[in-house]
Amino acid sequence: MTMLFTSVPTKTLAQTINSSSTKLIVNNIIGWNGSALTSAEFGTRLFAVLRNSDNSIIEIFELDPSTTADGATTGFDILKAGMNFTGDISTEVAANKQTWVKNQTFVELGSHVPQLLNHMVQIIGNQTIAGVKTFASLPATTGGDAISDNDLVRKAQLDAAVLGQIGTNKVVVAGLAGETITAGQLVYFDTVTNNEWMKCDANTAASVDNVEMGIAQGAGTDGLAITGGILTRGLDSNQTGMTAGDVMYASDTAGDIASSAGTVEVTVGAAYSATDIYFNPRFNQQITENQQDALVGSSGTPGPANTYITEEDTSDAAASGKIVRAIGTALPALDGSNLTGIVTFATITAGEALTALDAVVIGDNSTEQMVSLGGTASNESVSSTVRVAQLVTTASDTLTISAVDVKLSTGGGSSTTEVTVEIYADSAGVPTGSVLGTVTRSLGITASTVDYTFTFTTPISVSASTNYHIVVYRSGTSQTTYLQKNDTGSLGTTKSTNSGSSFSAINGALYIIVYDVNHVPGSIYRADASTNNVRANTFIGFVEASVISGDPAVVTSGAVINFLTGLTAGSLYYLSDTTGQISTTNGSQSRLIGRALTATKLLIQPIFN
Repeated sequence: MTMLFTSVPTKTLAQTINSSSTKLIVNNIIGWNGSALTSAEFGTRLFAVLRNSDNSIIEIFELDPSTTADGATTGFDILKAGMNFTGDISTEVAANKQTWVKNQTFVELGSHVPQLLNHMVQIIGNQTIAGVKTFASLPATTGGDAISDNDLVRKAQLDAAVLGQIGTNKVVVAGLAGETITAGQLVYFDTVTNNEWMKCDANTAASVDNVEMGIAQGAGTDGLAITGGILTRGLDSNQTGMTAGDVMYASDTAGDIASSAGTVEVTVGAAYSATDIYFNPRFNQQITENQQDALVGSSGTPGPANTYITEEDTSDAAASGKIVRAIGTALPALDGSNLTGIVTFATITAGEALTALDAVVIGDNSTEQMVSLGGTASNESVSSTVRVAQLVTTASDTLTISAVDVKLSTGGGSSTTEVTVEIYADSAGVPTGSVLGTVTRSLGITASTVDYTFTFTTPISVSASTNYHIVVYRSGTSQTTYLQKNDTGSLGTTKSTNSGSSFSAINGALYIIVYDVNHVPGSIYRADASTNNVRANTFIGFVEASVISGDPAVVTSGAVINFLTGLTAGSLYYLSDTTGQISTTNGSQSRLIGRALTATKLLIQPIFN
């Protein structure tokens, strides 16, 4: 759209019009130069003002400039009438529409119309300019740097952002304040709480260590933009009282920069003058290339699982997880008086709840006899449909059942047949649910009674102190097969004649031995000398602190420990029949573990059976 500012001599109306007229005819279309006016002299939009002789009434029209040549004959086409007096170029006002009499009405075309003047650019005040404007010369501004998203950017500001200001690289970013901040204060970007800039405080490591730091270039309040942004590198001129050349630090006063280090020492730059600081955080706190090479170490890769030793990892005396410092003694004394701290530590998972100072053993793959029942006074035949079940109760420490022994024979002669042993859960004294474990053996059974072992390929997981049923039946040929049992009382033995669909109680108890595993290989348990098994034969040391089952426990082993009490110096010590304890007298299984050096020191010598 274009509107040209053309001055036109005043015309008179050549034909009366009213609010419904579509043509406006003037007395002539001659310009000041004596030539007929053309549409090119008005542009793409043309406005006209009609007024009476004493200028007491006017009406503004929009005409079609392409009909200029017809203005004195058929007339201009009227596009709008009764337009607003404020210069609005789109609105018609009905109350403004008049009836105009020919020869008594003056017509002003061109530059006298407010609609035309309204499209001139003002030199003062706010104004929105539409359309593309092309400048033959670049416009200049002294209004300052851009702050908001739609602000125009001056060349000086662009150069500073891209190339850096002369003499220093100055990096400034926009940001929101997380609290009240003033120009020149040291701030950090809080990524944990609110993603806003907060004041640094060397009393609080989280505000100065491993954070993005900056200097506020203006004021800001919580949740609002910091005026002028935040300087993250370069020259800041908002300081006071500095001495040129001083190294400057984060202060213990929130937001301040000081010439002495705060509680957490963080350098922030060097003073150029009393007011200027070159901001470059930790510029003199970087590690050297040699230091980096040293940190790599001689083997392994430093990381979360391979950390460095610190002062707090060492101790003058024995302590859990500590390295003992050399204190000048070249060799241990023969009486062990200077052996404090010469220990071997290991962290091992506890297989059960342990109490501080318990003597402990380490689990292996051995099995133990859990239960033994019945006898050979009688027998019970089994077949593919006839099955016999024996109720057993797991021990208080049973984890799995590994094998079952039963005694088998034939009614006479010998035969090879398959026999199956299964484990079921218990419900009201009879087997129930799905089979928990099964093993089948092909056996050459004879008339003589023979003890056969059925070992599960994978030990069957069970619960401690819980009833289960061992079910036995013949799954092979029709050779008569007998299970040996006693015939006294009701001992939880049941029988099925319908392939296990239902069971009924019978007298006696099967001859049966069940083997279990009551420890996890590689876990530790309280020692116990009452039985010749893993708990008496794999002693490794003492736990230092109480732990619950499944937690890691620190075990002291293989040398002198100094945290026991009540020992008799010089006496030998053995595992006790009381779980986890030691004594000067041996338990049911004689297991010597060491000699007391003092009332608190024991030279331990684990001996594996």
